[in-house]
Amino acid sequence: MSVYIRYILAGIVLVIFVSTNGSLLCQQEKPENLGPTINTEGDELMPVISPDGKTIYFCRDDFEGNYGKQDIWYSVQDENGKWLPSINMGPPLNDEYNNFVISVTPDGNTLLLGNVYKPDGTVERGISIAHRTADGWTFPEKINIEYYYNQSEYSSFYLANDGVTLLMSIQREDSYGDKDIYVSFLQPNGEFTEPMNLGPTINTPGDESTPFLASDGVSLYFSSTGHGGYGNSDVFFSRKVDSSWTNWKQPKNLGPAINTAGSDIYLKLSAAGDFAYFVSTENSYGKEDIFRIRLPETLRPLPVLLIHGKVINKKTRTPMEAIITYDRIPDRPEAGIARSDPMGNYKIVLPAGYRYRFHAKSDGFFTFTDSLDLRFLSLYTELERDIELIPMEDSIMCFRNILFNSGKSALFKESIIELEKIVKFMSTYEDINLDVYAHCDSVGDEDMNQRLSEKRSNEVTNYLFKRGIDPSRVQSEGFGEMRPLWSNTTPEGRQYNRRVEFKVWRNILR
Repeated sequence: MSVYIRYILAGIVLVIFVSTNGSLLCQQEKPENLGPTINTEGDELMPVISPDGKTIYFCRDDFEGNYGKQDIWYSVQDENGKWLPSINMGPPLNDEYNNFVISVTPDGNTLLLGNVYKPDGTVERGISIAHRTADGWTFPEKINIEYYYNQSEYSSFYLANDGVTLLMSIQREDSYGDKDIYVSFLQPNGEFTEPMNLGPTINTPGDESTPFLASDGVSLYFSSTGHGGYGNSDVFFSRKVDSSWTNWKQPKNLGPAINTAGSDIYLKLSAAGDFAYFVSTENSYGKEDIFRIRLPETLRPLPVLLIHGKVINKKTRTPMEAIITYDRIPDRPEAGIARSDPMGNYKIVLPAGYRYRFHAKSDGFFTFTDSLDLRFLSLYTELERDIELIPMEDSIMCFRNILFNSGKSALFKESIIELEKIVKFMSTYEDINLDVYAHCDSVGDEDMNQRLSEKRSNEVTNYLFKRGIDPSRVQSEGFGEMRPLWSNTTPEGRQYNRRVEFKVWRNILR
């Protein structure tokens, strides 16, 4: 039995029905074959789409251009959104064995790969990680997971966009049936924690496999034989309710446009969440091809911000490699990690609804720190922002992470945490001086905002003086509303403009 619903959007009648197995299906949407530059008469398998939706990695099975039986290939989109001819990734990622990508980080500079690549050229069961360098991809290194074992012959993994959350489908003593979905987290020592079962809402007496955590960090897509459906194994969607990883909403079936009478696995989404990528033999060029289909709003992940740009040496204006970490304020320090490539390019995906602080580090350079407030973000958004790293021997560095409430000069609690970092920095580098620049949004009278900015700069300098910083090393100035960074027409822009900037400099004349 199904309940039909009709919507009229821009003159188009959209018919949707909800079936008794909980699936929400869009009748007008049909899968779109990605075309002959990706799909061949053979098998194209296990697609992995980059978060920006512009690069796709996949396997070609038993293909003439392969190094082994199953090789990794990729394709990128041109300016018009067309997929360019696919390219074999070559060694060291491809060898005589079965090679495949499990996931790619938002920056495109780190790949999680199937198998453990051994120095003697052989492989063993497990997963590996490789990074992009100026000379190409590094030789894949084994990923270690504490107390890892798998009682099944098969497994599947997924590294989330944050680079620290690892999902896996394996069978263990605490599994509810066959393979269950588990989660592990990256530790400072480089190993992942012992796998934790996601619980009985997700896992059943059947087999749960091929987990994919969307860019919002809470929406899970996975295949299951135990939740019912249209065939042997269907793809389902669920959403995490809290931070426990064991409390989930009841899974929904993605419907017959994706799920068939056979086994449907390996579904992936871009960060925007509007399209799902999957494999099917229906209307293919030969065997299994890669398709995409537009998802209805109810099956999409929550909004995220994709922030991208270049990391640049401020003195030479040349691109550079750096490690970028970010915190979710105030509850999740070290929420994620990324890196820029040799051309300085970086990408980070941040789920909406939170405030973030991120840091860029490279040896011989001052650490760059900035913050973003995404509590009001309601749609998928892309933001371009370059990061300038200052050489230690140079004179200037800026922080933009001390924020205020509208019309107030009192510091946020989180701002105190940031100021303590400034205190530590000034105490470590005793030859460093500090200029404090305070700014306001455009709400209120211009003269009042000028006075408010001066109060804010004094609030910061007084805090530093109380913490023992010599006043002769610190100068302050208020700029009122004269130097906005964002538009003052939105709440987000106004909050970001209510800020304090620190210019750190070394007196090279003494």
